[in-house]
Amino acid sequence: MVEKTRKRMRGRIGKSGGKEPFYSEEQIETALRNNYGLLTIAAEELGCKYETIFIRIKHSDHLQAVKYSITEQHKDWAEQNIIDQIKASAKRTKKKESKLSQWYLEYQARERGYVERTELTGAEGKPIEVKVNYMAPFSDDEIELMKKQAEDFKKAIKATMGEVTNSAVE
Repeated sequence: MVEKTRKRMRGRIGKSGGKEPFYSEEQIETALRNNYGLLTIAAEELGCKYETIFIRIKHSDHLQAVKYSITEQHKDWAEQNIIDQIKASAKRTKKKESKLSQWYLEYQARERGYVERTELTGAEGKPIEVKVNYMAPFSDDEIELMKKQAEDFKKAIKATMGEVTNSAVE
């Protein structure tokens, strides 16, 4: 996979018409780690475009694992920040830091259970009562006609069933 990526990426011509140099996985990994996994800043450090880093990560299992590892480390730091704030006294807690950590976890650590949840309830916390009226588009006369047709249909079924039962006995 890596050799294919090198062949594909080496000497690729960008929009500017010039060729970008080839960057090794080690160079890209170092730039990612130095810049906390931020692709744009890592690309600036290497002197290439964001797309170059993005495509290399897309085609490299190793770089994908590095990016994932960095992201997970950020989640751990944010989670630890919340834990530290909980341990701290209420007077010393900095609300700004707490809000930033909370925001990060809600959007970056959803799989860990950090999601904003909204519950809807009815009056006095009871379940919401939903009534569906399937007959609303019909007039009263049409509803009465349908009821009569249903009754006639039931009678016809009973009569047919009686005939079937009588013929089975004979």
